[in-house]
Amino acid sequence: MIPYARINPHAAGAAALLEEAIVDLGMKGLKIHQESVTAPAHHESVVKLVKKAAEFEAPVLFHSGDEPLSLPQQFKELAERAPEATIILAHMGGYHHTDDAIRLCERYENLLLDTSACPYPHKIGAAIERLGAHRVLFGSDGPGCNPKLELRKIIRLGLSENEQRLVLHDNIASILERVRHEVPGRGPS
Repeated sequence: MIPYARINPHAAGAAALLEEAIVDLGMKGLKIHQESVTAPAHHESVVKLVKKAAEFEAPVLFHSGDEPLSLPQQFKELAERAPEATIILAHMGGYHHTDDAIRLCERYENLLLDTSACPYPHKIGAAIERLGAHRVLFGSDGPGCNPKLELRKIIRLGLSENEQRLVLHDNIASILERVRHEVPGRGPS
């Protein structure tokens, strides 16, 4: 298990909580579910927390789907305001917005797609074709989804060995290896 902090960006001291989670607790990223914090991805408090995560080179995982605050278009302004951040769109836009998620990622290099619970395996293949295997990350969303089923979606795409290794392992491994567990400019605490 690789822990991510789930912090309400509106909470007092949210940035300090994220710093504690990464530096003191060894967490590897930040998860924000916009529907539960009732704020779009481009809300000032969200942008501020995403920028804080970027200081540690920690990825930020967002729910992307069919709910109003989770639509892929909601991430355009965030991608522009926090180009230094690694932003992962889970679920590739959900049931009705997968193509929108892929198109958005074509425009912004700091956006990546996670395959968890994507209902259309052929869209995962399209994302790899259009973005490159280095921009697509395997995800199971377990225990919510059956990890075996999620894995089969990738295996059945007929990817090259290198593409499959990137999607299933190397992409996220290289992102997580960069996470710094020290306060920028201060060194280890």
